[in-house]
Amino acid sequence: MKRIYYIIAIAIVVILLSAYLFTRFSFLKTKDPKPAVSKSESPLDLRPLIIEKLQELVKQGSDGLYNLSIQDLQPDILNSTLNITNATFITDSAALKKLDSLKKAPDDLFNFSFQHLRITGINIDDIVHRDRIDVDSIFITRPVIRVYHDPRPYNQRQRERDSSLTLYKKLQTGLKHMGIKNIAIEAGSLIHTNAAQDNRVQRFNDISLHIHDLLFDSTTEYDKSRFLFSKEVLLSCKNYLARTPDSLYLFKVASISVDAVRHTMTGRQVALLPRKNFEKKVKYMENRFKIQFPKVVFNNIDWWALINNESFTSENADLYDVHAENFVDRSKPLNPNMRQDNFPHQLLMRVPMNVNIAKLSVHNASIAYEEYEPEIARSAKVSFDNINGVLRNVTNISSSIQKNGFASFDGSSLFMHSVPLSAHFKFNLAKPKTGDFSVSMQMGTLNRTIVNSFAEPMGMFSFKSGELQHASGSAQGNNTSSTANMELLYKDLHITPLKRDKDDTTSLKKKTVTSFIANAFFIKDANPSKGEDVRRPTVTIQRDHYDGFFRFVWKSMLAGILKTIGVPQKYMKQS
Repeated sequence: MKRIYYIIAIAIVVILLSAYLFTRFSFLKTKDPKPAVSKSESPLDLRPLIIEKLQELVKQGSDGLYNLSIQDLQPDILNSTLNITNATFITDSAALKKLDSLKKAPDDLFNFSFQHLRITGINIDDIVHRDRIDVDSIFITRPVIRVYHDPRPYNQRQRERDSSLTLYKKLQTGLKHMGIKNIAIEAGSLIHTNAAQDNRVQRFNDISLHIHDLLFDSTTEYDKSRFLFSKEVLLSCKNYLARTPDSLYLFKVASISVDAVRHTMTGRQVALLPRKNFEKKVKYMENRFKIQFPKVVFNNIDWWALINNESFTSENADLYDVHAENFVDRSKPLNPNMRQDNFPHQLLMRVPMNVNIAKLSVHNASIAYEEYEPEIARSAKVSFDNINGVLRNVTNISSSIQKNGFASFDGSSLFMHSVPLSAHFKFNLAKPKTGDFSVSMQMGTLNRTIVNSFAEPMGMFSFKSGELQHASGSAQGNNTSSTANMELLYKDLHITPLKRDKDDTTSLKKKTVTSFIANAFFIKDANPSKGEDVRRPTVTIQRDHYDGFFRFVWKSMLAGILKTIGVPQKYMKQS
């Protein structure tokens, strides 16, 4: 119940089984639930007795854990229909306390209600005698399901046994066969509270579900052509909202829709947004992210794996118009307990759900990275626009990693809105502890105005003159170090080292002596120099424990640039 898609699936099945509960007495643990009345009595006269018997069966069948309330029940034998109005199914707190003391309480509690349920094509006369049900249609309006998940230590062995079971086995509970031609659920809600995660709440609102040809029995237990045991399913929910476990971010989705026939899932207006009190809750230097995109589509989803194994598998996906921002406030103190295994593939391994996406295509994305530099009380920003590329083998499943141990990204973009850039990243999924990776990049012509916009606050130097004609580089590294190779072609280069202005802390001024020494004795004003081969230096740097992945890659490339130019590192802030 920890995973979003699994929660959706379970919620739908619970709704279906709730319909079954109200119409089939054999679902509960009882030997002979048939009402003690004559068949000759009017069905309308039987209503109080049927409701009373249902309540008794719910109480007995759940060891007293649940109470059932039904405002009205209308059986129509001639038309083979059953209508139930305003029903609730709630937990008895005293019974729960007793079961817990006996170490028999379940990990999940379900409280649910619905405004109206209508079943057609049901044989009321046979309900109490069979472990099968076949009906024409079920229509439910405004169901509300509240799930409270509290994993109890004494259920650990049962959880381990259940982990290998299919969804059919988990939900069978005496029911051998259920066939329903059509199901329609409108305006449903699911609220899931996880006690194991500080009572974190997930809400699925305005759930709509339309199902055709549901068959719940042993023949469909492994049927990959079905979703939730059904041939056709259209599922949607709106305005999903959840907070991350650390409560620093809100995750929002305007709508989620599933088309089981086409094996697709679509999310619209998806956003990961920092909470308003982010700065107050963060004591140490922390990356603050803001990610938004209007549409993501997962294609060729393996429903069987999703429902039975709690793994999300998609052959290909498309991500459109992503806008991502990453901000770091370097005035914050450093976190002494910060984890070093925070590279992208290491974070993937910590995702609580098994994921396997063979190909993820990125369309027209943009990324901005910004740092606040306390030494000069200014921020510096670098941006990448019009990003288009393909991310392959996004997986944290060991069996998939054994087949292909690398995730990769190949793409192109515009650096600082104008400079063509292409990049290739490769992540070693088989070595998540050491974080092994490689990267290669190629960049077009850079003018000094663009370079100075980020070189001055982030590197404490500026280009007085010169043109960077071409740059390409590669790096291989891990959690602790990186070795980079750089080829930087330029001409007419003059660099000015900078320092903070004591009279104006927001300004930088020229290091006059250092500038003279650097340009006179160290700086090589062109590559290649006249009559010489192109310089392609190799440098190795150690990772600062507090550097994130992209900052670490940037510092590796910068070290190669400095060595190419000929600037001693002691004359320049390397950041």
